[in-house]
Amino acid sequence: MAMSIQCRGADRKGIRIKYELPIPDHTKELSFELVRNENWQNLDAFVDLRIEIPEGIEVIGETLFFAHESLTEIKLPDSAEKIQGNAFSGCVNLRKVKLSPNLKVIGQEAFLGCEGLKEICLPQSIIRIGPKAFKDCYSLKSVEVPKGFYASVDTDSFENCPLTKEQLQRIGVLIVR
Repeated sequence: MAMSIQCRGADRKGIRIKYELPIPDHTKELSFELVRNENWQNLDAFVDLRIEIPEGIEVIGETLFFAHESLTEIKLPDSAEKIQGNAFSGCVNLRKVKLSPNLKVIGQEAFLGCEGLKEICLPQSIIRIGPKAFKDCYSLKSVEVPKGFYASVDTDSFENCPLTKEQLQRIGVLIVR
């Protein structure tokens, strides 16, 4: 069966549209070079873009959706283990993110400047949250972590987010004043 990224949403007139962005079978890493082709241009028709990454993908590549302003929701497959740097940075309208329960690493600046993101639920599997991963997510007021959560988290991973000192400490951010 051919693999594809499932895209749903609406166009500028409010008409609901669906699109399947084909990717090569057995792909493990979604890279900028792999998907940014003539098919990618079809995503420009969306103003409210919701994307579901197919099962089998383990790595969300660097700058994959960088500054894609129409992206509002992303659902990662259970197979995803790593989000590389800047994968979603600059997606100012991204509101909802469903992370994989097997995700281990959120890379540097992965969600930098995702101003519409209000909450994120981090899975127990996370071992590393990179520098500035959620920096400038001005609406991020809730970060859910499971009991016993432990990960390597940079002190600037949540810089300029409206989180309380207690929320940051629960995530594992060392508060230095």
